[in-house]
Amino acid sequence: MVEKKNYYTPSKQSPSNNNITLYPSQKLQLLHQRTSLSLAYDPSIGWGYAGETCLYLIVDPESITTGSTEIGGDKVGGVELGLHLRDGCLVDSVEVYTPQIIVHSEDSSKNDVLTNEKKDSMKDTKMDVDDDVVMQQPKDALILKPIQNHTVSFHHHDPISIVLTRPAGLHSVEEDGNHLPATNNNNNSTSTNKKKKKRYEADAHASRGIRGMTNSLRAASIGSCCGELKVRLVSTSGGAAASTAAIKDENENNNLTKEDAITCWKNDLQSPAGESPRGTIESKMVENMISWRCQSRREARVDLISKALGEAFRNANDGKVSSSAMKVVIRFSLRPDGMAPSALSHSPVSETSQQQPQQQHVTMKNIGGLAFLSPPPDTPLSTLPIHHKTPHAYTTVGTFGDHQGVRSWLPTLDSASPYHRCSHELSIAVTAPQKEGLWVAASGEDFGCNKSVCHPLLGAEMIDILKDVKSNAFAEKDEIYKSGVERVERVMAKAEGCIVKALGERHSRFIHDFFNGPDGIVSDSGDTVQPDVTSSSLSNAVPDSITSSDLGLADGIDVDLMNQLRRLQPIYVTSVFSSLIWSPCPSRSIGFAVGPFATVFDPEYFRLDVDEEDNDEDEAEEDDNSPLSIVETARKQGEGIRQLYFASLEDRPWIHADVTDELVFRDFPCRSIQQRERPELAPAALQDHKLIEGAILAATIGVPNRALSLMRDILALPAYRTSSYTQIWIPNAHMSGSNCGGNMVGCPEVGGCNYFLGGAIIDSCLLPPPGMRLPFYNEGRALQFIQARNAIRGWVRSAIPLGNDDDVGQGYLHMLVESFLMSLYERGHGAFGEGGGKGSFFYTKRYAISSGLNSPNLDFLPLLNIEEDEVVGGGVAIEERGNEHLWRSANNGTETHTSSLDEFIIGQLQAKDFTEAIERYDNAPKNGSCPLPSMAWLGSHQSATFFSNNIASSSALGCGAVDLAHPMGGQMYRSSKTILLNRIFESRASVPHYTRVIRAAFTASFLRDSGVTELKLDEKSDSELKESDATMALRPPFVVCVEEMLKKQGLTHAIFTRALRVMSGPIHEPYLRGSLVDIGQDNRDSRQKRIVQPEGFPNSYVRGCSSLYLRVGAHVEAADGGVQATTVSQSAAAMKGIHLHVVAEPAIPHYGTAFGGPVTLRVIENEGQCREFIKTIPEDGSRAEWGPLFLHARPVSTAKQQQSASGISDAPSTVSAPEGGAAGASIRRSAFTSDHLHTGGFQALELIRITNSTPLLWIRVDPHGQYNGRINIYMQDACLAEQLFHDGDASGQVEAMRALAERPTKVQSQPKLTNVHDVPIRELPVRVLGDCLRGSVALHCDLPHNPLIRSNAALAIAQWQNNQAPESREVVGGSSWLGLDLLLQYFKERYFNNEVALPVNFRRLVLHKHIAGGASGDTTSDGGYQYLDSLRDKDDRKNALEFADEVEIEEDEEYRVRSSCISAIASIRAQDGMTPPAVLSFLQEVLVSGDKAAQGSLLLPEEEEQLKKKQDQALNDELANVRRIIGPNDEDVSNLPYVSLSLVADALLALCHIHVRQQSEFQIKEDHPIIPLIETCRSWLDWDLERARIKAQTDKRNLTGFGGACQSNIAPCAITALCHMAILKQTTSTFTDEPPCLNSTVVGSKRSVEQSKLDEPTRAQFYVDIFDAKPSLPDNIRAAAAQSFICICLASNRSGESVKEPLGLLTSLELLLDRIVSPSTSPGLRVTLALLMLDACTGRVCSLQRVASFCGQRSLSAAGSRLLNGPLGASNGGDNGSALLMEVTGFSYPAAESVNAGARVGLRLLKDSCKDGKYSNQIIVRVASFASRLWRIINGEQCGKFSTSDDTESFSVCAHDSHLRCTLLALWQCVWSKHCMQLMRAQSWHAMEGTPQYFAMGIDKILKQTPEEKEATAREDEILEPLAKIVEAEVGRQKWRGEMATKAYEYYERENKSNPSSEVGQPLPVLNKDVAWKLGGWVASTAQQRREKNLDGGRAVRKINLHVQSKSSLDSR
Repeated sequence: MVEKKNYYTPSKQSPSNNNITLYPSQKLQLLHQRTSLSLAYDPSIGWGYAGETCLYLIVDPESITTGSTEIGGDKVGGVELGLHLRDGCLVDSVEVYTPQIIVHSEDSSKNDVLTNEKKDSMKDTKMDVDDDVVMQQPKDALILKPIQNHTVSFHHHDPISIVLTRPAGLHSVEEDGNHLPATNNNNNSTSTNKKKKKRYEADAHASRGIRGMTNSLRAASIGSCCGELKVRLVSTSGGAAASTAAIKDENENNNLTKEDAITCWKNDLQSPAGESPRGTIESKMVENMISWRCQSRREARVDLISKALGEAFRNANDGKVSSSAMKVVIRFSLRPDGMAPSALSHSPVSETSQQQPQQQHVTMKNIGGLAFLSPPPDTPLSTLPIHHKTPHAYTTVGTFGDHQGVRSWLPTLDSASPYHRCSHELSIAVTAPQKEGLWVAASGEDFGCNKSVCHPLLGAEMIDILKDVKSNAFAEKDEIYKSGVERVERVMAKAEGCIVKALGERHSRFIHDFFNGPDGIVSDSGDTVQPDVTSSSLSNAVPDSITSSDLGLADGIDVDLMNQLRRLQPIYVTSVFSSLIWSPCPSRSIGFAVGPFATVFDPEYFRLDVDEEDNDEDEAEEDDNSPLSIVETARKQGEGIRQLYFASLEDRPWIHADVTDELVFRDFPCRSIQQRERPELAPAALQDHKLIEGAILAATIGVPNRALSLMRDILALPAYRTSSYTQIWIPNAHMSGSNCGGNMVGCPEVGGCNYFLGGAIIDSCLLPPPGMRLPFYNEGRALQFIQARNAIRGWVRSAIPLGNDDDVGQGYLHMLVESFLMSLYERGHGAFGEGGGKGSFFYTKRYAISSGLNSPNLDFLPLLNIEEDEVVGGGVAIEERGNEHLWRSANNGTETHTSSLDEFIIGQLQAKDFTEAIERYDNAPKNGSCPLPSMAWLGSHQSATFFSNNIASSSALGCGAVDLAHPMGGQMYRSSKTILLNRIFESRASVPHYTRVIRAAFTASFLRDSGVTELKLDEKSDSELKESDATMALRPPFVVCVEEMLKKQGLTHAIFTRALRVMSGPIHEPYLRGSLVDIGQDNRDSRQKRIVQPEGFPNSYVRGCSSLYLRVGAHVEAADGGVQATTVSQSAAAMKGIHLHVVAEPAIPHYGTAFGGPVTLRVIENEGQCREFIKTIPEDGSRAEWGPLFLHARPVSTAKQQQSASGISDAPSTVSAPEGGAAGASIRRSAFTSDHLHTGGFQALELIRITNSTPLLWIRVDPHGQYNGRINIYMQDACLAEQLFHDGDASGQVEAMRALAERPTKVQSQPKLTNVHDVPIRELPVRVLGDCLRGSVALHCDLPHNPLIRSNAALAIAQWQNNQAPESREVVGGSSWLGLDLLLQYFKERYFNNEVALPVNFRRLVLHKHIAGGASGDTTSDGGYQYLDSLRDKDDRKNALEFADEVEIEEDEEYRVRSSCISAIASIRAQDGMTPPAVLSFLQEVLVSGDKAAQGSLLLPEEEEQLKKKQDQALNDELANVRRIIGPNDEDVSNLPYVSLSLVADALLALCHIHVRQQSEFQIKEDHPIIPLIETCRSWLDWDLERARIKAQTDKRNLTGFGGACQSNIAPCAITALCHMAILKQTTSTFTDEPPCLNSTVVGSKRSVEQSKLDEPTRAQFYVDIFDAKPSLPDNIRAAAAQSFICICLASNRSGESVKEPLGLLTSLELLLDRIVSPSTSPGLRVTLALLMLDACTGRVCSLQRVASFCGQRSLSAAGSRLLNGPLGASNGGDNGSALLMEVTGFSYPAAESVNAGARVGLRLLKDSCKDGKYSNQIIVRVASFASRLWRIINGEQCGKFSTSDDTESFSVCAHDSHLRCTLLALWQCVWSKHCMQLMRAQSWHAMEGTPQYFAMGIDKILKQTPEEKEATAREDEILEPLAKIVEAEVGRQKWRGEMATKAYEYYERENKSNPSSEVGQPLPVLNKDVAWKLGGWVASTAQQRREKNLDGGRAVRKINLHVQSKSSLDSR
């Protein structure tokens, strides 16, 4: 039964409410929280959950004021406390305790006597007495008692779950449809009235529109921040009620001092009062943990808490609250599915008095921060998805401010505020049948302590037995029936008492109520018999009430009878977990998971390191103290690193095989029971166990340890945050690493890290399949990084508090710190072989030794905490960038030693591409909306802090439920933006100073948690003070920053910025200069003009919505303007007259931000000269001339060399004759053969260098990323080639590639040279890119680029080819398809053999010689390392193996280049938009070749024998542990086969980029060129789906989910490509028998048998069947099917006006909404489906290819860049070769254009005004019904296919999912920005209610609003109008940042009308974001707009375009 609750009824009179002082959560301080949770699982019922928690709170003592008013004639006053708890849980009771003095009196003496008697009786029964169970209070005890002279009540209301509710005055129970049946008391008969139709709460607000919904959601978010659970304390005039203990009178009570209060609180922290007593098991566990692990820390924390609570005490002279400190005890449980949400509890009676619904099994239940999953009863496991096959529960952390996470399952104070950081005591008990094997793992500073006991469940089963005994239904069969009923009842009571004592009273009551039901058991007479498990009965059942004589036995113990009870079946096991966290942390750091886990410990953490060569064996022998074993260390000390995963089905019954009931029945000896012996496993099962354990070990060894160690060393902390770390692998765990096919919030960089203190929950599908491994740069790197990110994020967010009570706005600081630490981790451990321990996939000895802090990329670490005096004074600059970064050389430019740095830099570049693509979209420039991709969004501008500024808080304006959860501009944008901000902060403050600031934040938090409020340094003596100068008495910057953070208590935007400035000193002051004052439209200067000057650092970068766009032109000419120097005079001295002119022009877009300040200009000259200059970017947007800069080096090429190479000279260049030719013969030939191979030793770089007659190699602007913007530098092609091959910065190399891909430009001047060695000048850029792709070295001294750079080279070649493509696809010969030929030639050369594509080879054998050289064993390359496959000669290979000291197998990264080549080839088009025939045949060949990875041996047979002997010799020499000698056949992880499915997936996705049509009307239907590819793609899809079905049905033992992600890559790409080609085939067919639109779009239509398989992909039902397949397919496959279904439906309406009623869009939206509310849809997939609905309405569902873009576990930056920039990536800003694939037109992308055409007509239908009668009434009602359902679902109500009219209590899927709600909200705003006219028209038909036509038309499903409701809700809009105005003002403030540049130019234009603005130094107007800009061509757009306004003329522009007419100037070519 649900106990009566102390609800209060809010008074309807506003004056009375004014006398209750509300203290929201922000005004409360939480010091300590003790929580006890209970869970239970039953296969037929599902999950149960309940708990009890106590919070030690301090109410702000300075603001406590209580009013008084008349209530019932008494003077009362009170306070109301706001706590956090979402309404997924039900509050049972709330109690408040304060310090009191208990005086020993006569009544209390009697109670003491009774207590002693009870204690003695327990001793008589030979049972231990626990002080937590029975405790005698001493005389005059200082304890906590319920608060006196006050009444305590509470009200639980969650405003977020259901946002819009009907006004209370208009609420009717009958209209709810859930009123109780009427009961006739006279005849005990029940007469039920007919229920009325259910009224939805959202209907009352139908007239408010989307603006009203958004404002209400903001208000609900504000209310949720204040607290969902309100606890009210009201003083009473009559005094406290009588109690058993005497209370001192008022005068004596006032004598309670602060010291007494401190003692009282300390006593309670050690022996809590008012809480359910712990069981003996938990008490013993806690006692052991305290004594073993944390005695001193506990004592220090208890003293600190007691002192703080005692200091809050104040004397009570008026009988009111005497102290602002209190203890609140809350008991709660999981809200039953049949109970109404708290938002619908309009009165306290409605929730407490209604009948409890019958408990039903729920397969999946997610209440926001807690998920319960279990298999439905009587359902074969083979038909269920992997995550439903195992009963388990787990928490999700979310992010601060999102109203989810811990507040969903625990009453607490949930925020990042320093006042909400507390210590925690956590205990969790779970009870389930023994065969399930469930146990708990949770957060903690160590592993915690687990203990499991088995026991019978005495309840319904035993009562049934007793009924049978009483009726003599059975004969005497065993001891139970022989003993008699009375004896059985007594022994049952004793057994029950033992269970209660062991498990605790609260948990015992919980499990009895759960398994037996709270309503009791019906007896034979029909009476309800309550089980004897209530609070009073349980206390009476304690064994002290039963003595020896009561049993009627001589020895006092009936062993046989007790044993019978103990053996009752089924056996239940209760697993108890306890954890202590004494270092304060926020509640978000608490989490747990329950499941049948198997455990694997990280062996690297415990084993001795024998890898180092300095290992001393003698010292090991002298050490007598051997290290503890893994089990001993883990259990006693709680230390180590472990991995938990789901055990197999046959293992689960044996998880608790050794669990006994001795701790429960410890005083009842049991006869020896023979333990069950597990039968021997079959060989197949043993092999499976070995493979599973090997897979998880190889994927995790050393990974989290390295991340934590690096973070500890970087922060200079003495120890880890926790002494243990646990990774829990759960298949398809929500928000734990999976993006579910396009849900960007689920990416690890955003919200996909489900961390907790001391561990994390990760999706096990990310792991490799057992017995296989993942390619590192496909899925392996993502697997490594998600482990590292969880460890870092968990530490950061548990350690750093945020100030200003603004979790949303200031939350970017958490992301910024995380980005910085992850950037260091990526630079130190980001390459292959650097991130794991020995035995893992991420370890190779070659690279591990130079990873982490030993990495050359982190040579600036470690750093000191406190600087030296000279550094403090700013006299010494710290230079962390060496010159070695400027050049690629053999020392730093190899393909291995810089790979981690290159990966990191390219990742940052992709993040910039992604973020810039988001910011450049402005979908509604006419109405001035913010540039967000959701169109007409009513939220904030693009800002990392949302609305936060000096006077506004994002949390206080409701951004947590609105802006933070935006699908594109919220949490996802902030995560991507902080990656860019991190580089800006690094560059401007320098990495050392940036590190010190973060260290200061961690140090300040640690000191504050320890009770330190002021940092004190060692004081100097008097003599030292006299000798020291007064000016040197300044405190060090580090100390200043720590003190400031201690003073402010939390990190804020302003404090962080000031700390950077203080720490960095005057050297970096110009780069950190800026205003922290928010500038608005009303801010004016002294002349009363608006302030339009940019804010600078950091506001312009953090809160601005654009980055820097800068065009730079470079030109070299002679300083004196004389003639060009002759060859004879071209010496270094003579060339000093040459200088460089650089002109820079900022390009400020509309709504962009103006940036200005110092910037670095790097100039690289010939002969290795490098100089850097500090220049200035004008803030007013004007052009600036940076020069002249004198160049001192020699020119790269002379005029004679140019003439000779071009053939103009009389002495032509010659090359040696080929072999077999005449001796001494010389011939002229081209530098390349017909196969595009080099001849005569020429390389493209050498050829293009001939065109450079200047000393300049290249220039870089802002190379350190101080602006991290878009900078386009116009310089010679030769300079770009030099930069590509010689610049050591990977971003510089990629920028050079993108620039070369746009050469020659349309405005580029024609050079005098047209050919170099018969190679046309215009071909040299792509030739250079081709050399880079092939890995050719430059000038025979440098090394090849790593595969990542070469992959980008392939994409750049495709861009160049699209820019220079011929007019038609049929053009052949010559150099028309040069770029395509280079790609095809490279691919066939590397990956083809005999016209067949070779399997991918992922492995390479590498040899290492410690001492370079040796007989025929020269391994001098790369420090003694050499790849065996680089040796072709057989003898060379043999000698290399012989003399190698170490042999390892490494991953061959060429598969990355292979994949990029396929995408690049597929993206090539002719000028007519068609794909060349060679591309089609190539793709067909690649797809037919299969997905096999090369499995053959890397050695010849004789080489294998040679290596085997070498291994044996190493074992004999005892060198096996020192030197790695691994062969291809050894049992090493490097020999495991690779999963190569991702390569096939990339090839299938490439099919989406082709465009081909029938070229003749005479071709028949079957002759379409796309048909072969359709057939191949369909074959791959059928194969992958069948493989998934077979795996689901046959893999019954392995329920871990390992490999689920990598094995589900093919189907999504195949579905996407198949749908695209099916639409392309129909839209480009020329035959006339094809219908004008696609058929069978109506879901559920049956297909004819004769329908060909080729036509199935054109039917919508085909994709619906895939989505609804049983068993359920992975989420990304289902998402791809949904996306294709939308495309087919939209394409069916492509004919536009010819379709009378285009229902394609409406049909697709209806079906996806049905699938969203389906219980079988995972939360992550729901968000993906909502995003697809939004894509459909914005015209991007086909062109974006969202699902396939996020397939394959790409990073957020890579996947996002692919999503928004197309398959070829971003451009350099000019002629974009990838724009052809992004622009949706019938010319370039007919399939997407067909889909968009259908979307346009579909939107016209949805937005129809209903004035012209264009659509029928049925269509109007259908649209209105969809809008009604969408409105109700957004509101939080269950509505639709999976709900009934009786489901008044059901939550919708949006109630606990903010991201889903906000995505659907954006969808509504996109479709109906103001009003839905069809809905309004259908609402007018409610007048027909009651008529047959009313129900026949379906009008009963339409929103219905009464006039009274409309009037009442209009008043709500008036109430929220001030909030709406504040939000509009803040949006206007952020928009003003984008308008300041426009206003500044307008002011300039008015004041300087006569001055031409095209000159240098004159401001230029802002630019419109036209189509070219949105597609990435910002340079071309800028040039065009400048040209239209005649602003491109003048001397400066001629220099930019290199148009120099003087003959005496140097030829730039």
